[in-house]
Amino acid sequence: MGRLLLFLTFLSFQGLGQQKQSFNEKDLLGDWTGIKTKQNAYPIEGFSFKANHIFEFKLGFFERIDDKSKFLGTRGKYKLEKGNLILFTPDAKTWAKLKLLGLHQKHLKISTNEGVFDFSRSVIGNPSSLTFDKIIVSASGSFEPVPVSNTVINANGTVVFEGVDETSKIGLFSGTINARDYLKIQADFNKSNLTKLTAWYRASSSDRQTISTTFIKNGKIYKTIADYGEAAPYLFKAAYIPVIFMYQNMPLKALPDPVYLKNVDLNFRKSDQMLDIRQSELFMLREALRNGKFVQKVFFRRFKFFKYKPNSNKFDELYTDGRYYQFFINGKQIVVDIGFNFYDFNSDKWRWKKDYGSVSMYH
Repeated sequence: MGRLLLFLTFLSFQGLGQQKQSFNEKDLLGDWTGIKTKQNAYPIEGFSFKANHIFEFKLGFFERIDDKSKFLGTRGKYKLEKGNLILFTPDAKTWAKLKLLGLHQKHLKISTNEGVFDFSRSVIGNPSSLTFDKIIVSASGSFEPVPVSNTVINANGTVVFEGVDETSKIGLFSGTINARDYLKIQADFNKSNLTKLTAWYRASSSDRQTISTTFIKNGKIYKTIADYGEAAPYLFKAAYIPVIFMYQNMPLKALPDPVYLKNVDLNFRKSDQMLDIRQSELFMLREALRNGKFVQKVFFRRFKFFKYKPNSNKFDELYTDGRYYQFFINGKQIVVDIGFNFYDFNSDKWRWKKDYGSVSMYH
């Protein structure tokens, strides 16, 4: 996560001289948002100070273990001494001293070797109180090594995790969280004001990762938000980052991965068009297929999708009407019934685009 590197730089300057001026610690407590200034075009996001000398960086701390990203949570410790703000982070595992230039009820100013950082006090409420059947968070690949994964969290606490690449667990797994944890995840997304967020956030740089998040309500897609290059509002990022890495802190049980779903691009196509669909939505369909039933059924070939042959550029065309899906196992046709029409249920969320032969498969 690019912003975290900036934050680590922010903490790196130690041994600053002390000021004679003292500050009231009560003025420090609460949530702070970085202000974009002429001196600092890339402010730090999501900075909070709590009672008992706990501070939080909402986008999280990480370390590299065996060339993989390990999520260390969002909390560290702080002290306010003689005009200096002293922070302890779980990644650095040491105290960093920062010069406090100003602290008032609505404004915070800190000096580091990277420049002066300004913050304004923010009030984080709960602008929405939406509830969901499940939340799906998917992380795509990138030019740089990044975790590629899919995570489904159901309201009953069951979790399905698929590690695809650059994750400490590769494959399909199940786990559980308690009801309180699910409600916290749901509340964290609500804090980002979901109803006001757009479907796409895009950074101007190229070859970046996309995080897609799909919210399911009453069995249908309520909304999907795609964040390319960490361009989304920080409260939304602060909600999805712990979900991507939650598998690292829960017991996981391997799930059988149906052979007929291997090397499959489930994106619907018709004529020269392809459905413009996000990775998290494709994983919703993939889960429906994994839990579907084999049936004897003749159906209208409404859309086609592809199954790629390993170690070649060749593929088989397969067909669906949105509910029934054709596959082959050892040359024998099977039909999987997912119990509802995935396309008709959710078609108001999508558009069709020109098919240039791109592959929408993350495997």
